[in-house]
Amino acid sequence: MNGVGRACVDYRFPSLSQCCLLCGKANCARWKGYFVRQYQCSVIGSSGLIAIHAGHCATEKRDFSYFPDFLIPGRRLSRRSFKLFIEVFQNTHQIRDCIDQLLSGFEADLDLALSSAYNFLYAAIRGLRINHERLMILAPVQSSVFVYYDLPKVVVKNLFTWSDCIWTGFQGIILHPP
Repeated sequence: MNGVGRACVDYRFPSLSQCCLLCGKANCARWKGYFVRQYQCSVIGSSGLIAIHAGHCATEKRDFSYFPDFLIPGRRLSRRSFKLFIEVFQNTHQIRDCIDQLLSGFEADLDLALSSAYNFLYAAIRGLRINHERLMILAPVQSSVFVYYDLPKVVVKNLFTWSDCIWTGFQGIILHPP
């Protein structure tokens, strides 16, 4: 339990004495600690806190985070929830439908501000721009939600399914499944 009285999701993380997650050498890296962040997965109706472990590679002199692959760096929504949110918008072009779908997985009476919902859409457009070569598309010129109207659905699927897609320009994160 953390200081606010809510349970934190626990997942296994590897022993760094056998293999550094950055360079692969034995006895190179060390765990520095962890930070806690919020997550939300409407697909399974779960939300709460999760610990993200941080380490340091002595060979490369870099810090890294052991980040569970069901989340997106810098985002509270799980990959599955974020993907569902974007897919609903692609189908309906209605932000309220996206919000309703996102919150339907929770028993509590929740609400999501329109500004936050639009922030999800704009974040995925940034993701498309950063990963356009990997996704084999032209980088979207617009930052408008109209980008989604003609975007092939397979591109959205790949953006959220491929764990090696980068979401921020400063991503020093090792994605691993828990």
